[in-house]
Order: sequence, then structure tokens, then C-alpha cells
Amino acid sequence: MPRPADNADTEDSVDLRRPIEDAPFMEELETQAALLRASEMRYRTLFEASPQPYLVESLDGLIVDANAAAGRVFGASPPELRGLPAERLSQIDARERARQRKRADDHGRATFRGTGVRLDGTTFPEEVAITIVELDGEARVLVLVRDLSEQEHLQQELVQAQKMDAIGQLVSGVAHELNNPLAAILGFSQLIRFDERLPPDLRNNADLLVEEATRTRRIVQNLLDFARQRPPERHPTSIRALVESVLLLQSYSLGPGRIKAEVEIPADLPPVELDRSQIQQVLVNLTQNAIHAIRSGDGHRLVIAAGLERDVDAPSVRISVSDDGSGVAPGDVPKLFVPFFTTKPPAEGTGLGLPVSFGIIAAHGGELRYDPGPGGRGATFSFRLPVRATPADGSGDPGFDPSARARHAEGRTSDRAALGSGTTASADRGPTPASQPPPPEPTVLVLDDESSIRT
Repeated sequence: MPRPADNADTEDSVDLRRPIEDAPFMEELETQAALLRASEMRYRTLFEASPQPYLVESLDGLIVDANAAAGRVFGASPPELRGLPAERLSQIDARERARQRKRADDHGRATFRGTGVRLDGTTFPEEVAITIVELDGEARVLVLVRDLSEQEHLQQELVQAQKMDAIGQLVSGVAHELNNPLAAILGFSQLIRFDERLPPDLRNNADLLVEEATRTRRIVQNLLDFARQRPPERHPTSIRALVESVLLLQSYSLGPGRIKAEVEIPADLPPVELDRSQIQQVLVNLTQNAIHAIRSGDGHRLVIAAGLERDVDAPSVRISVSDDGSGVAPGDVPKLFVPFFTTKPPAEGTGLGLPVSFGIIAAHGGELRYDPGPGGRGATFSFRLPVRATPADGSGDPGFDPSARARHAEGRTSDRAALGSGTTASADRGPTPASQPPPPEPTVLVLDDESSIRT
């Protein structure tokens, strides 16, 4: 029979020996825990620092985590997104979501497109990629969200540019074919109108014919302007002076009374590099549209504003034309820059003003955009142009040419020297008018492939 002391020794030896035997296991456990902590830290660092918007969803459709990039996409902080149902951030229904999740489970990943919803209720086109992963011992859905707004905008711009190019080629040919017969119609109608033997009633008809032919020629010229889109000849130009010249041209249309034109341009606004005649044409088109919208509604205010923008790659000036007129119907917005689309009566609009303006601004490296007025009342059209500082010598003025200035100064000096003695100047310059032979009879040579014009 074993002695009690031996039993006590045995029990004591077992109790003392067990921690020694379990030490490797504990070390392994601590090592694995450290690795897990490091892995979690790496995951958290990569997750938070990723520029891609990531969400982590539970299998029952709740958002359990979100990184900062996802917060920017959905207009909220990551804590505000946690705990929300996934359906709150997308217009994809539960059935489609379950189908895509099964695809991800079967194939490791599923990608699809839909419409995302920000916390403020606004929507955006999105591309979603989902993957089933294991996090903290549980199955989770890792969701990558891409905002496609910019991509779709660029795609629309490309399609618009291709359409404009195709239409430009078409109208260029049509305008050329119209010009020749139109010249004959206009020429003969003017000859008829000035015939003294013409009865008064027929003279009125001839006047109307000339008027309509002239209007048609103006439309054809607009077609050619739209089709050619010549490169801009840029010179630093004062925006205030340009706007004042436009309002002077529109003074008759503005008239006294109802429409109040306002200019909001800082006095220290720097000159802008632009083609003066082209940008003047754009501003004339925009102000004419604004005046028409004001007269069509019950507005009275036209505002042309300009201001410096520094939150872009290079300093630029944004110019805008705003009115409080009848505004633009929502259904008409996609067609604003489509050639020949107009809301004006047939005799008042050709539908080419905005497309021509769009092309001019694009050639300047800018973009013509439309924004509705407050509460949908009125409209604002604006565009942005680059700025260049004006040198102190005045070479920033439009059309400045230092060599021309030098030639001009030399010319004045030589003129004063030549005119020091009238008789000497006359002798130096050749025979006097009295001794010159009479000029030959003028001859006009007409070359044209249209017989009606040659006639």
C-alpha cells in the first residue's frame, strides 16, 4: 500500500510539472495571437488608407465597416455608415443583391453596375465588385464601390464631340451648295427692287424677297461658322471692356425700362487670353438668349459676371450670363447644345447659337455649362478661360505688335522730314497729279460655275 507521503509527493510533482509541459503550447498561442494582431493592423492600415471606397457587410445585409474613401463617396463619415442596411446606399433590390452574392460565392467575385445613393438622397452611377471573405472568424462581404459620374460625363462629351464633328461636315457641304443659288436669288431680287417701272405692290414683294434672302444668307453663314470652328487667335483682353462692348451692341434689344442689365466684374480682374471676336460672339448669343427668356417670362434682370478662380491647375476667369426669365424646361436640358434645337419661334431662332458657342469655348480649352436659377427660375450659362499677366510695357493689349509700334514711330519721323518743304516732297514723290495719265477704265471679271450668277 503506497504511503501517504508518496501520494503527496506524486500530486505535488504533477502540479509542478504541468505548466512546464504546457509552456510550448502557450508560446505558440502567444505567437499566433501576435501574428493575428499584426495581420489585423496591416488589414486595418490597408483598409483605411486605401484610395478605393470599401464597405464590409454582414451576410444579413448590414454595413459593419467602411473606410474613409467610402465615406467621401456617400457623403458621410465611416461611423455614420456603420450599422446602416446596405439597401440604404443603393437602388439595387434585395433579390438582385442576393443573386450577385451567390455569384461571388460561386466564382470568388461578382461585378455589376447600379445606382448608388448618398446619405443626402442624391444618386450617382456606380460599379460594384463584391467578394466573400472571412474576417474575425465570420463570413463577410467585402464591397468595392466606384463612382462612375466622371467617366459617364467624359463619355457623353466624347459622343457629343463626335456628333458635332459629323454634323459640322454635313452642314459645311450643304451651306456651300446653298450659297451659290442664294447669291443669284439675292442679286436678281435687288435688281428687280430698284427697277423704276415696278408697280408698288410688286416692289413690296421684292422688298420681302430681299429681306428673306438676306435672312437665309445669315443662317447659311451661321452654318459655316459652326462647321469651320477656326482656331482662336488669342490676345490678353479686358473682360470688362469686352462685356461693355457686348451690352452696347445689345442696347437696342435691351431697350429702356423693363430689362435691367448689370455688370459684376472686379476692377482688378486681370486680362484673359482669348479671341476677342469669338468670345464676343459667344456673349452676344448668351445675352440674346437671356433677353428672349426674360421677355418670355416675367423677369427683368440680366447679369453678366466674371471672377477669378484659383482652385484649378492654373488661374482662370469664369464668365457667366444669368437671367431671371422663363428658365429651361427639364426635358430641354439634354438638347441645349444640339444643333438646330430651339425653343424660339421659327422666324427668331436657328438653333445654332449655343452649338457655335459651345465649339468656340471648347476651342479655347474651356467648357460651356448650364445651371438652373434658384428655384428653377431663370438660367445661368458660364465658361472658364485661362489668365495671362499683362506686361508693364502694354504688350498685353489686343493686337499689340512692338515692331509695328517702331514702324509707326519711324513713319511719323520720316513724314515730318519729307514735309519740311512742300516743293521738295512733291519732287521726291514723283509727278504731280496734273501730270499723271488718266486711270484706265475698270474691268470686272466674274468667274463662277453657276450660270445664274454669271448672268
